[in-house]
Amino acid sequence: MKQLKLILCILLIFVFFGCSKDPIGYLEEGKKDFNAGRYLAAIDNLRHAKYFLPNNFEATLYLGKAFLNHEEDRDANYKARYYLKRASELARTNEENLYIKIDLLALYKEKKRYKEIVKTCTELRENYKPLLKNKLEFEINNTLAEAYFQTEEYEKSSGLYNSILHKHKNILDNNSEFRSMTLLRLGTAEIISDDKNIKKAISHICELDNCDYSSFARHNISSAAACYSLTAEKLYENKEYENAIKYYDKSKELFVLINDRNQIKRISDNLDKAYDKHDKNCDTYPCIMRRGIKQMDEKDFDDAAKEFKKAAEVGKTRQEKAEALLKMGTSLFLDDKFEDALAELKKVDCEYQKDLSDLAHLHLYHGAALILSADKPDSFDKVFSLYNKYKNHSDDRSYRNKGIAFKEQISNGENKIRLSFKVFDEENDDKFREEFAEICSKVADKFRKWEMITEAKDFYENSKNNFQYIENKERADKVQEELDSLNS
Repeated sequence: MKQLKLILCILLIFVFFGCSKDPIGYLEEGKKDFNAGRYLAAIDNLRHAKYFLPNNFEATLYLGKAFLNHEEDRDANYKARYYLKRASELARTNEENLYIKIDLLALYKEKKRYKEIVKTCTELRENYKPLLKNKLEFEINNTLAEAYFQTEEYEKSSGLYNSILHKHKNILDNNSEFRSMTLLRLGTAEIISDDKNIKKAISHICELDNCDYSSFARHNISSAAACYSLTAEKLYENKEYENAIKYYDKSKELFVLINDRNQIKRISDNLDKAYDKHDKNCDTYPCIMRRGIKQMDEKDFDDAAKEFKKAAEVGKTRQEKAEALLKMGTSLFLDDKFEDALAELKKVDCEYQKDLSDLAHLHLYHGAALILSADKPDSFDKVFSLYNKYKNHSDDRSYRNKGIAFKEQISNGENKIRLSFKVFDEENDDKFREEFAEICSKVADKFRKWEMITEAKDFYENSKNNFQYIENKERADKVQEELDSLNS
C-alpha cells in the first residue's frame, strides 16, 4: 500500500510539473542508450530514473555499468564500483548477483586491485559454484591464480595453475595464448616457491622454448617477460648461471618486442652479471670470447688479445678461429701494436676470409694496420725521382724497391679501408661509422706526418662526413679544424 502511494505521488509530481517522461520511461530510455553505446546519455536518463526509483535494481545496475564504460569521467571507476555494489545488494536472484560480481571483477582487474580480486573470486567459487559453467569457471580460476601470483602468494598460485592445467585442458588446447601463460606462470611460481622441484618447474617453462609471443596481447607479452625475469633471478640466486642467462635472454627479447626500454636496460645489466659469474671459471670458446669482448669494452686491450688468442686455440671450427683471430688483431691494433695486429689480420685475410661473416671489420683494421705499420723510406721522394732520371744507376735500386713496396702497401691499405665501407652491415650503421671515422682520422694523422697532404685531406674528409652522419658534432668539428689547418 505504501509503495502504491509512493508511485502515485511520483506520477502526480510528473503531471504537476509537466514532465515528458515517467521514471520507467527514463529507465527504458537509459537502457536503450546503454545498449547503443551512448553511455553519457544513458547516465543522464538512468540518474533521473534512480532519483525517483532509488531502490530499483535495473536502474542501479545499468547506471553502474554505464559508468564502467564511460572513460571520460575521471571518477567513473569509483562511481561504477559504488552502483554495482549497491545493485548487488538489490539483486533478486543469485544469477543476477553473479554477473554483477563479474562486472566488478573486470573493474578490479583493470585497476589491478588484487586483494579485491582474490576476495571476489573466492566468494564466487564458494557461493556460486552451481552457476559457474566451464568457460566462466576457467576465467575466474585463472583470474584468481594470476592475483595470487601478483601478490607473491606463489604456492597458492602454482596449486591453482596446476588445477587449471588439468581441469580446463579443453579450453587451453584451443587457445595457445592461455596455455602458454598458464604454463609460464605455473613454472615461475613453482621455481620461486619450491627449491626442491626446480627441474619439474623448468620442464613446464621449457615447453615454451619455441613459443611465438609476437601475436599475443601486449599485457601478456609484458607478463611473460616478467615471468622469465623472475625465473632467471631465482636461478641466479641458486647459482644456476647458465639457465639464468637463458631466461634473462628470453625476458629481454620480449621486452624488446614491446619496446620497454627501462626493463631492457635492467635485464641487460642482470645479464652482464650472470655472464660474469658464468664465465669466471669457464674455458669454453663462448666464455673466453665474452671475457675478451668485456676487456675490450673496458679498454684492457692487452688482456683482451690474450683471451682471443686462447679462444682461437680452443675454437673447434674455422669460423670460430677466424672470429677469435680477427678480435685478437683488432685488440692489438687498438693497443697501437700495429705490426703485431697486421700479422694476425693478414693471417685471417689469407687463410680464413671465406669463413668470416664480418668482412667489414677485417678490411677496415687490416687496411689501417697496413698504413700505420709502414715506414716511409728516408729521402724517398728525392731518391725515387733521381732513380727515374738515372734508371741505370745501380746504387739507387734498393731505395727504389723500398719506395715501390711502401707505395704498394699504402695503396693496398687505402683500398681495404674503402672496401670495408662498401660491405659493412647497415643494421650496425652508427657503430661501424663511428669506428670507420676514428680510424680514418688516425690514418689521416699519419699521412699528415709523412706530408702526404692529398691523402691526409681525403681521409680527414671521410672521417668528418661519418662523424656528421652519426651526429657527433664535437668530433666532426675537431676533424674540421685539422682540415682547415691543412688548407691554410
